[in-house]
Amino acid sequence: MCSTCHGSDPVPPPESRSHAYYSLTDVLQKDPCNTDGKEDFWNRSTGAPDSGGLDNDGDLLYDALTDTDCGAVACLDLDQDGYGDPGAPTCRNGPARDCDDTRADTYPGADGTLRLYALCP
Repeated sequence: MCSTCHGSDPVPPPESRSHAYYSLTDVLQKDPCNTDGKEDFWNRSTGAPDSGGLDNDGDLLYDALTDTDCGAVACLDLDQDGYGDPGAPTCRNGPARDCDDTRADTYPGADGTLRLYALCP
């Protein structure tokens, strides 16, 4: 959020807070963290739910997959290479475990010499 343009905007409630309309009779969504799977978008190609849920609080994180408000595991990435130890879906490069979280040049898929050093797949 740009504080220059939106400095007086209220801070949105956390993802885990139920919205008033969730209690209405005709609303399928009852859980803002999508544990019931009713906030899923449906993939047009496969016809299956995406299991991602919605971003109810506007932080660009989606329910239990990536939003720590809903219990997602925070990414612990000491070397800031996008991989965590342990790996987590909230990490920038996905859930793969970092081979050596003290060196940014060792990560899953790095150059072969570095993979041997770090025992990285």
